[in-house]
Amino acid sequence: MKKLLNRLKGLPPSSLVLIEISLVVTIGYVDYLTGDYSILIFYAVPVMLASWIHGGLGAISISATAGFARYISEYYSYSYSNVRYLNSMIDMLFLLIIGLAMSAIIRLINDENDGKRRITATDKVNQRVSPLEKIGTAGRC
Repeated sequence: MKKLLNRLKGLPPSSLVLIEISLVVTIGYVDYLTGDYSILIFYAVPVMLASWIHGGLGAISISATAGFARYISEYYSYSYSNVRYLNSMIDMLFLLIIGLAMSAIIRLINDENDGKRRITATDKVNQRVSPLEKIGTAGRC
């Protein structure tokens, strides 16, 4: 999986966006054919891919695209117009939350790997113990 992600990161950004949008369109078409609500989780794949490669802005844009594709598939599948708007908004918010959470997790992992957030066990102990307790006070054995 890591090799695949490294290969994808080597591609130009415009081709990656095209891949992500084509994944959304393909999943939307399958969603339209089946009419099954459980297809929603498959929309998360291009959203997570966009958040992994492009960050938060990519996750937002692909989430909006996936929400629109979900709306189009529901528009032609259901006859109740009131339900379709609410379902599409909730689905898009779900995908947006997944994308932004994935982007934040990846940013924290990258910060940890770069050493920006590296705190050793002794640093944690030194933060909890006051300087007087480290040296010792008079009257203690």
